Amino acid sequence: MIEERRDAEDGEAARVNSRLRSKILAVAVAALLGSGCQHQPAASIGVASMSADGTISLQLRAESPGGGVGDALLFYKPTDPKYAEVFRHIGGIKPGEVKPVPPWQ
Repeated sequence: MIEERRDAEDGEAARVNSRLRSKILAVAVAALLGSGCQHQPAASIGVASMSADGTISLQLRAESPGGGVGDALLFYKPTDPKYAEVFRHIGGIKPGEVKPVPPWQ
């Protein structure tokens, strides 16, 4: 019974974390894209890395011409519903590799 409860709590925490990561990412991307200025988008909005257990880490930064800055550090475990989407977006990645993250369109 305790294990079932812990599993349920872990599942709910994962869903909350996934929603929170999505919101943080949306804010960072909106800061980049919604500034209303006519500037070239950045070639990269941060860096991605993969740990030995397959977790993808995204360290993202958004800067607006008006001086606004937003930083986000996001983690996607292989069991995360958004994992495959992030993996594809960064063009694949291997454990120990670090690579730039292109802007989302």
